[in-house]
Amino acid sequence: MNTGPDYLRAIKKNLEQGRHQWKRGDKILQAFGYVRRRQEFVEQVNRELDRLGIVAIPPITAALELDGYTSFSLKNGAGIDEDSYTAVSTPDIPPEPIAEDEQAELEQAELEEAPKVDATNPADLAVTVRNLECSTRVPMAVNPNDSLQSALTKMQLNDYSQLVVATGERAVKGVISYRSVAREQLHGQPKIVGDCLENPPEVTLNEPLLDVVARFEQCDCVLVRGDDGRLCGIVTPADIAREFHAMTAPFLIIGEIETHLRWFIDRALDLSNVTISAAPPPGSGRLPARASDLSVGELERILENPEYWGKVGIAYDRTEFCKALDDMRRFRNQTMHFGDPLSQQEVNRLRNLANALRVSSAASAKSKGGKGA
Repeated sequence: MNTGPDYLRAIKKNLEQGRHQWKRGDKILQAFGYVRRRQEFVEQVNRELDRLGIVAIPPITAALELDGYTSFSLKNGAGIDEDSYTAVSTPDIPPEPIAEDEQAELEQAELEEAPKVDATNPADLAVTVRNLECSTRVPMAVNPNDSLQSALTKMQLNDYSQLVVATGERAVKGVISYRSVAREQLHGQPKIVGDCLENPPEVTLNEPLLDVVARFEQCDCVLVRGDDGRLCGIVTPADIAREFHAMTAPFLIIGEIETHLRWFIDRALDLSNVTISAAPPPGSGRLPARASDLSVGELERILENPEYWGKVGIAYDRTEFCKALDDMRRFRNQTMHFGDPLSQQEVNRLRNLANALRVSSAASAKSKGGKGA
């Protein structure tokens, strides 16, 4: 399976063979395993571009257009020092199928646009509306003359709390929501969608995300206009909640796991008599007085020791549990030190470990008459 670096190495190979290279923004994102234009994606792809000696025009930033094209060229006509970088053999990936006249137009357009995007500009590093996946997912729309029953049926079948009302990509009339329908039904008998319109605020893709969140005190959604003026998305508090959950869930779960582990160790071991089985901390072979002073690596090394494991009393197989704990340590470093988001599968593995510890600590506290974590 090709990775992001593989994808860029194939681009470099094509460039060295004299082939023009244009790639859609969403293809670049997918190649690196991302679904959102997070800052860690920007940093990762730019590191690889620099290592390979490739220049992207316009530069890769959080403002990457998913349906736009980025061109690539060799930096100063040179590649990389092969002695300092280990290449991986990958199949030749053909360039995007673009007609020659269209490619020429794209090249000229992108070169003209390039000065507008500055990879060193802090504004391009800000978290904006375009960082939300929903910001470029064109919403379902209904016509103002559609029947109210038809619109409500679509909302129910698709589990939407509102629908965009429009007669074209740029001719947006507003939205219809359960609240707007209920309001109009208090004063009459609305029959068509146009009888129940609301007019939410509109924002651009470059609007700071925190400014948009503040708008939800007065509205239930905001409409997103693309750079060309077309409606390209809709953002609701539910979308913000999902994004918040995706960013914070790993931190909360890891915190709970560490709390359980420290509780087990504090109530079972006298740390003044415990020594790390691997390399000791600088200047001492002894651990701190309380588990709260231990690093995750130190917690792991204690539990890997069969003698300490038996005293701690976690009711699982030590080898399998320590494998899961080592995964947790790597996931922790991945999120907290490198800012790389976890996949849903990785989050689920963390959640399973937390659940297992929750059960074990409750059982241990009950059997020994202690208090839970």
